[in-house]
Amino acid sequence: MLYVRVAEVPERMRADGSVETPLDRAATRAALEAARADGIDAVAIVFMHAYAFPNHEREAARLAHELASRRSR
Repeated sequence: MLYVRVAEVPERMRADGSVETPLDRAATRAALEAARADGIDAVAIVFMHAYAFPNHEREAARLAHELASRRSR
């Protein structure tokens, strides 16, 4: 199996690039922190339509990197 669990966060980008639901940063941070607390130290961030409109995916990745850098200090 390639993954242990999936965490869905509030976010929805339409195929035309319009934002239906903005990325919920607090929910994303909470999901990442919960995964880390459970011993998960690697994540794959995959949002629908990110191949064409990657802003939300990049923002979630920034949050993951930010949390990882805090833990390594």
